[in-house]
Amino acid sequence: MLNAFVNEILCPACQKTNEFPYGFWKKSILESALNEYRELHEGEGQNSTVMTGEYTFNIMYGLLKPRCRKCKTSLNPERFIDYAKQGKAVCEKCSDEIFFRTMPDILKCDFETVQYLIGEDPDMLGKTEGSIETPNSVKPILFTCPSCAGNLKIDGSDRIVTCNFCNSQIYLPDDLWFRMHPVKVVERWYMVLKN
Repeated sequence: MLNAFVNEILCPACQKTNEFPYGFWKKSILESALNEYRELHEGEGQNSTVMTGEYTFNIMYGLLKPRCRKCKTSLNPERFIDYAKQGKAVCEKCSDEIFFRTMPDILKCDFETVQYLIGEDPDMLGKTEGSIETPNSVKPILFTCPSCAGNLKIDGSDRIVTCNFCNSQIYLPDDLWFRMHPVKVVERWYMVLKN
């Protein structure tokens, strides 16, 4: 799932790093959305399927004011500058935190109409190629080494761990790995465009 405006993402199923250069976003993924959003009325949306040589993208875009995922309260546009400085918006109704950032300077020339990015999955941002980031809520889990029965503390940073006791290489089973790295679902996130 591309729940953030990123140029690469690690597939949780096959562990392959998939690259999405920002030029590809502009030309292939967002082209129709950035051209057609002006024709939509508030609350209207459009589905689009983009097929490239390697990927098929199912996109839903629309014209909607940014809002809280939990309680659907609209964010106050007068506070966007403050939210961008803090890196998050806090819902005025339920106090849920929403990731908030300005469009990175390096992309402003290619996406000159985009001012803010709101509601992206922060776990997808800032990763280096091939890295796996453990969600912040994950605490270490004890796992028994199948070779020597030693207790290992698993923090989710690597799928293959080395036993501290017998030096065996252990591939973590799917049920444990997916508990520490839940499967992502499609989430709505926003691009705030200049008028």
